[in-house]
Amino acid sequence: MSCIRIITVILLTLGLCACGKNAPAESSSGSIASAVHVGETTDMNTPSLLSEKRISVFRNHVNLHFVLSEDGIYCQEIRENGCFALYCDRLSDQFVVLCGRPDCLHQDQNCDAFIHHFPSPMGYWDGKLYYFLPKDFELVTDSNGVEKYKDIPASVWQMDPDGRNKQKLMDCYEQGKEEFSGYTGVFFTHGYVELGLHHIGTHGEVASVRRYGDLRSGKLLGETAAVRDLASELKNPIEGAVYDSDGDAIIIMDYAFGEEGSEGMDTLYVWDPAANTLRRIGRKPANASGWFGTKEGIYLDGAVIKRWDYAAETGTPLFDTGLEGNLILNVYPDCLVVSAGYSVFEQKAVSATDFWFYDWNFASLGHCRLPYEIPTPDRGSVFGETAERLLFVGKRAGTKPDYYINKSDFGKEEITLYEYHYPVMDLSK
Repeated sequence: MSCIRIITVILLTLGLCACGKNAPAESSSGSIASAVHVGETTDMNTPSLLSEKRISVFRNHVNLHFVLSEDGIYCQEIRENGCFALYCDRLSDQFVVLCGRPDCLHQDQNCDAFIHHFPSPMGYWDGKLYYFLPKDFELVTDSNGVEKYKDIPASVWQMDPDGRNKQKLMDCYEQGKEEFSGYTGVFFTHGYVELGLHHIGTHGEVASVRRYGDLRSGKLLGETAAVRDLASELKNPIEGAVYDSDGDAIIIMDYAFGEEGSEGMDTLYVWDPAANTLRRIGRKPANASGWFGTKEGIYLDGAVIKRWDYAAETGTPLFDTGLEGNLILNVYPDCLVVSAGYSVFEQKAVSATDFWFYDWNFASLGHCRLPYEIPTPDRGSVFGETAERLLFVGKRAGTKPDYYINKSDFGKEEITLYEYHYPVMDLSK
């Protein structure tokens, strides 16, 4: 398993900045760049491949702690006494604790905003918030007066958009009959929750299973079709997990973990949870950043943006960015974002992360720079997206956005980066 894949597994389990324009560096992409010159596109028309559907679908890859609703965004903040849900109106820059009780100090489990001791996957669907609680224990006294620990199974919970009326929707396994020690990704999408549960054996082997539940009925429906149909037989914990969405289609991935004949190629499927069936889409390059839908994909190969053809298993060059370094492509309905990514092989400290924005015809929409007061080997990244904004974190693996830009600023050479504001950590002081 590559280092990038290892980081993905780990992520699944668990001041105001000025902007400037940077001229693109000379391309180092060799023969690839000769197909499309720097800053020029092919004659191909490239309309947006992505659906405008953003609410109640999973489309943030490893970001499980960011939720869109019709009115705003939700995220989580890690505090000394646990993890708390926060809310921000769509066009505001001020997050508030998701608790309306005037007597609450927002410091413990009695707060409506309290989620868990650690960040937990969240989702939104049909006017309700959902979240996952991993396995836990409680101290109980038996009939003989002896205290002992009782297993609390992993579970899915539901609450109102204001944090009230929390209630357990379903257990993820039957207490006393099954045993799972952890989870590898929980995805809320299209009215369903898809769960990856695993148990570490005495010799370090991983036994994993993927299950799903219906948020409408609150019922756990059993194992997903991935468990039954994928040739990998879930040898790795994130096999068969939800990968992305394409409108109403849920896409899952069979990762290329060195299986014979599939080195470097992941296989994508459309999963229909209502019928619990899989339909094969095709294979794609492993570790490629971008977006892969049900018919085609768009991704970054070095500095060149390419269109992926599943049938031919080839990429057609569309646009050479002319940029250098370890680049990442984020794809959204109305824009493409190229940024400098973090590399486990390069620990060089940097003073800023740069973001370049393009429309779907690859015309420049501007550039923004996220600087650091102290140079760091870490990198900022796109945290999420709304119809009006792009959200960013100053460092990878954050559970809440630090900054945003307004899409209405697209077209300016220098795009202003705004800062989100958060409530005081301890409101009792």
